[in-house]
Amino acid sequence: MSGPARPPPNTLAGIALLVAAVACFAVLDTTTKLITLSVPVLMALWFRFAFQAIATTAALLPRRGWALPPTLHPKFQFLRGVLMITTSLLAFFSLKHMPVGESG
Repeated sequence: MSGPARPPPNTLAGIALLVAAVACFAVLDTTTKLITLSVPVLMALWFRFAFQAIATTAALLPRRGWALPPTLHPKFQFLRGVLMITTSLLAFFSLKHMPVGESG
């Protein structure tokens, strides 16, 4: 008889990355709520999304350069972009009527 089976190393790495992602979201939400005590909510959320875009670009640009994989359906990507902008604007404007914690 052998000992208990160990999960493959990729599984443990996946679990560790998931725990790190959840911790990052918790820190991000907490800091956003703390910052909104001193600056307007829309400014804090705008900075949060701008920082995310800059960090993602900084992480992906060295690996892939400006030639990201082309899409097979540009119309769907355009529609996705329009819907994302519309959803974000509606979410931002909803903050006039409800607190940040209840809007997301």
